[in-house]
Amino acid sequence: MPSNDRPTKLTESLFSSTGAYELVLSALIVGVLGYGLDRWLGTAPVFVIVMSILGFLGASASLYSRYKLQLARDITK
Repeated sequence: MPSNDRPTKLTESLFSSTGAYELVLSALIVGVLGYGLDRWLGTAPVFVIVMSILGFLGASASLYSRYKLQLARDITK
C-alpha cells in the first residue's frame, strides 16, 4: 500500500501540467472579457490585446510565486 505522505506519480504529473493550462486559459478568459468590452464600447481590439496580456502576466506571476514557494519548501526538507 502506498504511503500517504508523498503524492503518487499521476498526482505529481497532473500538478505539474496545470501551469500550461493556467497560462492559456487565463489569457483566453480575460481576452474574451476584453472582447466584450470592445463590442460594448465600440472600440478597436484594444481591450482584447491589453487584457490578454494582463491575464498572461498575472498567470505568469502566479506560477512564479508558486514555484518559489515550492522551491523554499523543498530546500527546508
